[in-house]
Amino acid sequence: MKRADGWRVRLRTEQIGWLRRRARLGGRCFVAVRRAGSELYLYSGADAGLLFKEGIRGSAVPLVRLEGGEAQWDWSVVRSVLTGG
Repeated sequence: MKRADGWRVRLRTEQIGWLRRRARLGGRCFVAVRRAGSELYLYSGADAGLLFKEGIRGSAVPLVRLEGGEAQWDWSVVRSVLTGG
């Protein structure tokens, strides 16, 4: 889980490497980004490098984008993506 300052997402080089390697080997990994306190973006771990370089407005396409804050987010959608169901 990361918090975005504006549109930028801060990831360490080690985190990007781990996420990309895990995804390449078939592992399920994700980057969840909370922006402005009310938006939630969920990305594939394979997109960690793009997310770091280009930010939320870049070419990495979120698997899920929810607005309105925790009380309004559809958690069943998040669960479905995380569990593959």
